[in-house]
Amino acid sequence: MTSSLTSHALLGTARSGPWPDPPHELLAQPWAALAKAPDPASALLQAAALERTLLRSGQQPLAGAVLADSCPPETRDYLPEKTLTSARRMLAGDYPELLPEWLALATQSQLLLPPRLIPAFFQYGKGKKSTIPQLIALAGQRGQWFAQEDEAWKAFRSKAPSKTFADDVWDTGENQDRLAWLEKLFAENPEEAGQIVTNSWRSETPDNREVMTSFAYQYPHPAHLVWLETQAFKERRQSTRSWAARALLLNRESNYYQFSSQLFLDTVRVEKKKLLFTPPETFVSQWSDYGLIEKAPAGKGKKAHWLEQILSLFPVTQWPQLLGITAKELYQLKPDPDWFNNLLAVWIEDLSRNPSPEHALPIITLWLKNLASLPKNQRSPHLALRNILQALKSSDQADILTQLTLDLNEMLSLLATLAPPFSAKSHPALHKVVLHFLQSKDRYLLDRPHASRLASAIAPEDIPALLTTISQLPELPSIVEHFALTLEFRQSYLPHFPNS
Repeated sequence: MTSSLTSHALLGTARSGPWPDPPHELLAQPWAALAKAPDPASALLQAAALERTLLRSGQQPLAGAVLADSCPPETRDYLPEKTLTSARRMLAGDYPELLPEWLALATQSQLLLPPRLIPAFFQYGKGKKSTIPQLIALAGQRGQWFAQEDEAWKAFRSKAPSKTFADDVWDTGENQDRLAWLEKLFAENPEEAGQIVTNSWRSETPDNREVMTSFAYQYPHPAHLVWLETQAFKERRQSTRSWAARALLLNRESNYYQFSSQLFLDTVRVEKKKLLFTPPETFVSQWSDYGLIEKAPAGKGKKAHWLEQILSLFPVTQWPQLLGITAKELYQLKPDPDWFNNLLAVWIEDLSRNPSPEHALPIITLWLKNLASLPKNQRSPHLALRNILQALKSSDQADILTQLTLDLNEMLSLLATLAPPFSAKSHPALHKVVLHFLQSKDRYLLDRPHASRLASAIAPEDIPALLTTISQLPELPSIVEHFALTLEFRQSYLPHFPNS
């Protein structure tokens, strides 16, 4: 609003002077008409609106403005609308446990998400990083266009540009950038990285020292030997010492590797297709320098305690190399019966921390084979078993679960947590567990999300029969009803994917 119009407004139209001149010649004609209007207040407001419109229409474009490149055309068709209705509901909060199955089917179809749904799926993927590769494939060229134009979606860029760092980033940069630069240096120039860690160790936070030690494990190199043994391995934080031990085991020249391998081979030997153990008779005080603890916990003998620590010095993935045999030959050996329970406890604990598909199956098979003879606390290591199974293919998970002797609550919990696809034909024992769950009058510790995950594991061809069974139940517990509703919801999208 011009100063003259402002004066009219402040003074009030009744006390203001003559009608002001037009601010521009283009407004001369309407301005003259407004000067003769019967309602001065209305005329003033209309004049202000005209002036504002004139100013906005005459603005120059911003200097240096760069238009975004247009999105390249897509070469694939979009998913049909009938496949998207259920996806919208899942994104809105209905049966979110089924979204991984929907994403897998959509990815297999080689079709694309419509552009309007890409932001919602990207938002979902930011919290489920395992889905990012699928979403990159489903979003196509439009998804890459979004990801390049908006930093919020940079995780979905198929080719993320390598980050550049300032020359003084280690001295003056943000902590996240400092560590990212250091990791890059570990990979490209380990000698310089080792020198930087050595010089800055005491001035870094405990969190940073742990991260730096983990880099030494991810990028092993002899340049890190000294600071790992003299600084990281003597750190107060247990997790940092653990990373240091793992890194040092990758370097045969390290004192820790020399000590650990010698003590391990003095204790473990292969003889006539047997895996034999000779636990130490006494504890050597030097062992404490390498993390071994002399005092046994209550209820465990000293020799058993020492043996388990020695067996834990190396992850089971390194045992074949130490013993000069293959992984297959390792599990064909007959373990020393006097120390079998200790061996199995060590292997189970190791695999729960460092899952390995190659070693998990034979160790679990060995555990199952000797289940009846184990102490009660080793007969059902539910959490450890779950962690080990999660590293396996879903088909292997189902095969192993079929062999387990667990109570129904434990079996249901494992099935619902892992959700390996199975059918009544391929795994009748697991299908029988589901039927028992549906028909039993007991109440099981299964919440709605787990009931949905359990329903997601059911083979599509078994869904109609299970829904029929549920419809004939005399009572319908709420958790069983939710299980049935999840099965029905799956039927709303499965027929629309040809590979389901």
